[in-house]
Parts: sequence; structure tokens; C-alpha cells
Amino acid sequence: VTGGTGTLGRALVARFAADDAAVVVLTRGQTSADVLPVCPSVTRLRGDVRVGGSLGVTRAERGELTATVTDVVHCAAETTFNRPLDEARTVNVEGTRAILEFARDCPRLERVACFSTVYVAGRATGCFGECDIGGEDGFVNSYEQSKAEMEAVVRDAMPDLPIALYRLSTIIGESRTGCVSGFNA
Repeated sequence: VTGGTGTLGRALVARFAADDAAVVVLTRGQTSADVLPVCPSVTRLRGDVRVGGSLGVTRAERGELTATVTDVVHCAAETTFNRPLDEARTVNVEGTRAILEFARDCPRLERVACFSTVYVAGRATGCFGECDIGGEDGFVNSYEQSKAEMEAVVRDAMPDLPIALYRLSTIIGESRTGCVSGFNA
């Protein structure tokens, strides 16, 4: 799981851990117990999608991962709307390329889940389908544009990889409990 310390990633890791699935969370820094579940099935691995196909892990760690990974869940994203476009692309586009490169090296791979946003529509109006990507009418911010570009990369990889692309709206918190993990929306 990439982005396992974010709002979406934390929720997914907790669900996977509750099912006793072996989960490896690629994280850029140290993570505390209040961010990720502390249980034997969750392993934190320091790495970074921004550094390319190595994912910022050692050759041995990458080799072990590629030999064992069956599912890739890619949630890592730069979600700040006012980031310069090149910074947003570093995570959202190039980070996704790195994850797809990694996925291609996994012989046991069954699924790749890539998370995007409904905002790839940009300034488009009217009917907008699941295969549509905005841009003809422009984008409101760098987040929208970089995620649209990310989707193009993912769609190009679909013939070679078992990818599902999920477009989410704004995630604020848990609908059942009302718990809000961050007051930034």
C-alpha cells in the first residue's frame, strides 16, 4: 500500500489488517502507532514513490517484495491544490509510473488498484464518463491536472497489468462514525 498514512490509505490498511491480510505499507518516514495499526500483519517499509522504480528501498527489500506481492494498492498522492504543477506531477504521475514499473516485476501479481479523483474532469461540463479525462476546457488547479495525467499513464498500462482505477471525491472522514481525521477541506 502506498499512501498508507493518508486518510484513505489508513482506512484501507486498517480493513486489510482486520482481515489478517499481510500488508506492507510503503512510507516516507517514521509512522506512529496512532497512524497505522500495530499488528503482526502490517509491516512498515521506508521508501518513496518519488525516486522511481526502486521505490527508495534496498535491492534486497525490493526483491523480496516483488517475489511475494499479489496486490498493489496505490493511494499515494500530492493532494494540495496549490502545489506547483511539477511538484504535483512528481508524486501523482511519476510516482504512479514507479509503482506500475514495480508491479510489472511481480510474478504473483493479481491486482493493482490505483486511486484517482472525480476532479480529473477539470473544467469540463455536462456528461463525463468513466473513460473521459478532462483538459480540453482546462483544469482548476495542479492537483486536477496531475491526476488526469496520472490516469493517462494508468490507462496506458491497463493492457499489461490487472488494473482497476477508482475515482473518488473529497474524503473528509468516516461516514458511519462521523470521525474526521483532518480538518483541511
